[in-house]
Amino acid sequence: FPVKAAGAPALRPVIAGTGPAGLFCGYMLAEAGFAPILLERGGPVEDREQAVERFWKTGELDPECNVQFGEGGAGTFSDGKLNTLVRDHDGKGRRVLELFAAMGYQVAIGCNHAFAEGLQFARALSEMGMSTMAVKADLSQPDQVDAMFRQIESVWGGVDILINNAGIAQQKLFTDITNEDWNAMVGVNLSGVFYCCRAALPYMIRQKAGSIVNVSSMWGICGASCEVHYSAVKAGVIGLTKALAKEVGPSGIRVNCIAPGAIATRMNDNLDEEAVALLREETPLGRMGTPEEIAKAIAFLALEDSAFTTGQVLSPNGGLVI
Repeated sequence: FPVKAAGAPALRPVIAGTGPAGLFCGYMLAEAGFAPILLERGGPVEDREQAVERFWKTGELDPECNVQFGEGGAGTFSDGKLNTLVRDHDGKGRRVLELFAAMGYQVAIGCNHAFAEGLQFARALSEMGMSTMAVKADLSQPDQVDAMFRQIESVWGGVDILINNAGIAQQKLFTDITNEDWNAMVGVNLSGVFYCCRAALPYMIRQKAGSIVNVSSMWGICGASCEVHYSAVKAGVIGLTKALAKEVGPSGIRVNCIAPGAIATRMNDNLDEEAVALLREETPLGRMGTPEEIAKAIAFLALEDSAFTTGQVLSPNGGLVI
């Protein structure tokens, strides 16, 4: 592979296709100081060629592009650390990513609507010498989840730690919940967890080791008025966690769940000041939790500090639910 000379213009090699060869070339070029872009259309070869031609003519990425590496420094393949996949990167997920990447783990970010933001965040971590990648997938679609794992496995060989953090929320009277509302809630918050666990487990089972942390909610424990569909699927995440922990424990794989309380993340940005004040008043510790606190709790469940813990639900909620 060519090595960019010091002071040379920043080249942007474009690689059409994100199979094993494409991903390997992308990482090697990034290591050499280039800033490659990988395009994947999933359609015929002509579509990918058109995507490349469009980029060179207009400087715009193809709308279907789902992988892009940063300005070099993509990290190494064999730093001795485990590979971690974090689904989505809200306030909690972002802190988890920073924490694991800073500890030297290879971190893949799975995201959908916020892919551009996730890509920018992955690039920033890469520029600091951390090994990261961002992969786009609609986690409610099993084919896209499987493709996401294939991409990660092509580069890193498999996922050792899976953190299912992606989620959506909605407040509605039960009688106003539509079929579309229900299906969207189940698709992302519960089916997405199922699809990701199913895709991650074959590698973990072969390795006889692995750790999964599913993010539920305190409302999955006690239920919330005007959030019946949200509470139901989060309770489902807890049930999935407990059952799966029993099934894969003999293979050396741990499955745990975290059920946060009211946390200062974007998911709660829709709450007005009165609602936030009421939450603080009802919480014995008198405040909302922080993403950093949840990230540390997730890391505890994911790593060897909790090596004898599986099938458990940890709920950092300030005492709101006891």
